[in-house]
Amino acid sequence: RHNRTQALEFYKEYLNLNPGDANAYVKIGRLLMRNAEAAKALDWMRKSLEQGHSSPALFTWFAEALYACGHYSELRQVAKNKQWREFEASLNPSLVESLSFWTQAPVAAATTTRKKLKEARV
Repeated sequence: RHNRTQALEFYKEYLNLNPGDANAYVKIGRLLMRNAEAAKALDWMRKSLEQGHSSPALFTWFAEALYACGHYSELRQVAKNKQWREFEASLNPSLVESLSFWTQAPVAAATTTRKKLKEARV
């Protein structure tokens, strides 16, 4: 954990010198998530996206942070927003499936899940 805290400091110093490096924004968000600081990670990634530092990795970790923080309705809104589609080819197929799930209404999602579970048992 000490190494992650130190890495966070170094990445933040690096961003002061190279504010356009989108990868560094992702690294900071990931480190915060791995430090079990999902709320801080969510704030960090939300601000990063608002500032235009969009990338498949940042979007992936943003969705993960929304889920970890229990912001399900916002996650549903993000999933419904077609902006993530620009990254679809670069995203992990499991994330694409999850985002598709989150675009469904809660009852429809539960029905789909039950159907998949039933089919898996057959």
